[in-house]
Amino acid sequence: MGRLTISLDDELHRALKETAARQGQSIGSIIEEGLWLRCIKPIKSARALVEQARRQAGRQSYLKRTHY
Repeated sequence: MGRLTISLDDELHRALKETAARQGQSIGSIIEEGLWLRCIKPIKSARALVEQARRQAGRQSYLKRTHY
């Protein structure tokens, strides 16, 4: 697992700590969840999404060509 050091505004850091305590989660897990929600994904996941979209687009193009 990678480690990351970031600088946050004091108010934002305080809000993050309060949220973590209130939700019973670690600060790291809240940040990680936020990254997933912003669609920050490992390249393997991104490639799989692109491939899935290409397959679906190909099917849609085929359907449009065969069903006037």
